[in-house]
Amino acid sequence: MTPHMALIKHDPDNGQWGDCFRTAIACLLDLPPESVPHVCTGGEGTDKDATDRMDHWLRENHGVAIMCMAVDADVCPLGSLFNTMKMLNPEVYWLLIGKSRTGCVHNVICRGGEIIHDPTPGNPGIVGPRDEGFYWVNVLTPCFRRPAVAA
Repeated sequence: MTPHMALIKHDPDNGQWGDCFRTAIACLLDLPPESVPHVCTGGEGTDKDATDRMDHWLRENHGVAIMCMAVDADVCPLGSLFNTMKMLNPEVYWLLIGKSRTGCVHNVICRGGEIIHDPTPGNPGIVGPRDEGFYWVNVLTPCFRRPAVAA
């Protein structure tokens, strides 16, 4: 994991969407952020659409997929999520998506039970779940391509 800082500040009032997601992916892949597509550009569908675009790029270019898990904050508060990840996956890098101190959706990189890198200057962190009440945990995992079917 190579820490990088985001290249684009989140400023949706001026039509600019931050690139913490692509920067976090770049960090995990040891790539410069500009080599990863900026899929969260506002007005191009939902967050799921952006994740699907990134997942497609990752599969095609790096043979990995994004495994997404929604964690209900009412059932599993952030501290419990960190404790669980520390106990079950102490060496695994993962992305945590939630609401930052600035009030917007944000991505940080975790390992085991702690945040190890915030790709946004000022370290806005994660202070709560997204508006729907969930934290999202994303893990990059190898994907297996199905063999082409001969015609």
